[in-house]
Amino acid sequence: MNTHAPLMLAHMRMRRGARRSVTHALRCVALRTFICARVFLTSRPEPHYIHRVFTTADLEPHISVVSIQEFRSSVTGDIERLLRARLAEHETSKRLSEQDPSRVTHIVEKSEALFIYARTAIDFLLADVDDLLSIQERYEVLMRVEEVIGLAPLDTLYRAVLENVFPPKDRFPQMQDRLKRVLGYLVALLDPDGISPSMLEKLTNMPTAESVPILNKLRSVVLFNRDDVDSRFRIIHATFREFLVDHERSGDVFHVRAKQVHQSLANDCMSVMRSVRDRLAALLLRLLTENVPELSYVYYAYKYRSYHVYYAYKYRNHHLTNLTSALCQDPPGNSQITIGDDESLPAQIVSYMDAPDPFSMWGLIRSVVRQLRSSWNAREDLEEMLSSLEKWISGWEASIRMDELTTGDDREQMRRMQITLISVLLDIQAVQNKLFVDSEAHRSETIRSLTHTELTLGDQLRDLGSALRLINVYKNYLDIDYLLGEAFITLREAHKQFHKAIITAGFTPGHQCEDEYAAYQERKRRRDPGSSMLST
Repeated sequence: MNTHAPLMLAHMRMRRGARRSVTHALRCVALRTFICARVFLTSRPEPHYIHRVFTTADLEPHISVVSIQEFRSSVTGDIERLLRARLAEHETSKRLSEQDPSRVTHIVEKSEALFIYARTAIDFLLADVDDLLSIQERYEVLMRVEEVIGLAPLDTLYRAVLENVFPPKDRFPQMQDRLKRVLGYLVALLDPDGISPSMLEKLTNMPTAESVPILNKLRSVVLFNRDDVDSRFRIIHATFREFLVDHERSGDVFHVRAKQVHQSLANDCMSVMRSVRDRLAALLLRLLTENVPELSYVYYAYKYRSYHVYYAYKYRNHHLTNLTSALCQDPPGNSQITIGDDESLPAQIVSYMDAPDPFSMWGLIRSVVRQLRSSWNAREDLEEMLSSLEKWISGWEASIRMDELTTGDDREQMRRMQITLISVLLDIQAVQNKLFVDSEAHRSETIRSLTHTELTLGDQLRDLGSALRLINVYKNYLDIDYLLGEAFITLREAHKQFHKAIITAGFTPGHQCEDEYAAYQERKRRRDPGSSMLST
């Protein structure tokens, strides 16, 4: 029988407010319960903070604190082994330590038992691992790092690293602006997995040609694969972020005004969201057709190819929240941004991207319908079609339960219906846009005649409207087999003729294929030749 007290692990790599909550909870456990437990606390290199909290007079009878700093020789021994192992990985750096073994000892002494210091120092040292002269010069830089009153050793190391890779002679105004911009993104970007330069360019319009050279020089404090525009980058340790946002520690040259960066990123997210708002139907079509059912997430389609859209919808409100966080030490100012859209829409889109299911997609399709209905240039017959479609979607959601779709084939049939409906909506949107252009051209006429577009599409519009009304007749008695059978065939054929008529009318339709589902199935077949195919 195990007689040891239970062990709890508390990871304190968090902001001060959260740390206070955790330490307060642990203090309450010690003072107000009879639980005997062992707690292993890991934290940023601020052991004095933990020691101060848990060695107060009221806790002394209830708690015993042992700090790893009390076993300094063991810690420095581990650091020395880390440094020697890293240097031994390459012949060039191995020669550096073999020529003078005391060099490792000097770095160990500089680290003052902080692993993050040693990690940063060795990464800086080996930035150009095949260049012995560069390694030797960087070693000299590390040895010249002097303690500065009011700064911790790690702060002086960060300053030395930044001043070495970005010396004053290279910090001309444009370069300084680009550097501040990249440092700001390192502080404020919220995805814990980081973001790639190519993704960053789509989100913020910062060219990869500007961001990549800076990231290459920051690789001792930033995780990034050299020259790789698709490599996600992020800060190695939270202390570097705290260093950058503290003006007294980072100085004028490298200080990041976090509030301004969050404001800028919130605006960037807003720009992406507004650009997608008018293309929401196209976004949904891609979500339905660019991933395959065997994938449980749509990361293949959006976490990589159009990640900036995912990021904008997921993190825009978080950037607004961070404007008032403790990390943002800038003076207060006006930071209000209004989205102007349905506030629930971003959450719906992110939810579907993270875990797609056919029922949540219906809510997104209904949002597209409402957007089209609210368009000030919507025609009466198009408005009637959209009204019928919205009523039918509402009836579907109210009457069909997820457990009624018992097989993969049922869900795939629903996907096929959704793809068709979105394709219809895209073509309706294309017609609306064309009619708006035509109406502007005829604005000066007293009695406006029918445009070429209306004459060409008249019959097809009526047939499509009839097909949409047909499925709406059954909104109170929804039969899945009927709706995905006879009614679906009628709708698909009507839309096929409508799509052809749009092309005949001489303008670009809302999507590229007459049958987007068939195109999707073909992409699926090429990706997985052994997958089953539903008849279309």
